[in-house]
Amino acid sequence: MFGIREKILVVDDNKDICEAILMAFEGDLDKECFLAANGKEALQILEQFDIQVVITDLNMPEMGGLEFIKKMREQKIESTVIVISGEKKSKEFKELLPLGVTQFFEKPFQMESLLETTQAELNKKVVKEVESALLSQMAKGRGYDFEYADLNDEKKVKFLLSFVSRDISDEDEAA
Repeated sequence: MFGIREKILVVDDNKDICEAILMAFEGDLDKECFLAANGKEALQILEQFDIQVVITDLNMPEMGGLEFIKKMREQKIESTVIVISGEKKSKEFKELLPLGVTQFFEKPFQMESLLETTQAELNKKVVKEVESALLSQMAKGRGYDFEYADLNDEKKVKFLLSFVSRDISDEDEAA
């Protein structure tokens, strides 16, 4: 993002799956992949690096995927999470949506689909960051002193509506 390598963390106790995903991303010079065998290792990596996307299994030793995702969110780590698991009907699956997990791949999965979904999630993050930077600049140009990204959704809506309505009234006066 913005000339910086995008960081992806793959969390799975199955070394073959980790290696396959790593190899799939290997040719992409814009991406850097990290591997962890469980949630505990993954949290240590997240402490050291700004990871954009986490691809994780649910069933792992020491710390499973659900507990790992919950701890991520408790620590306010906003990385996008993509779940890969052999058990789509597990009770854990129902707990994923409130944690912000919207992408789920059942093993065995199509690698191309996982790569496309990962890239789409990375693109969403870039758009969100650029949008936030532009809106913060626009706000400062109008005399506001805040970062757009720091606003909650309600305040973002109010700001955007006031910004648009002000532009419309400015255009009406000019006409």
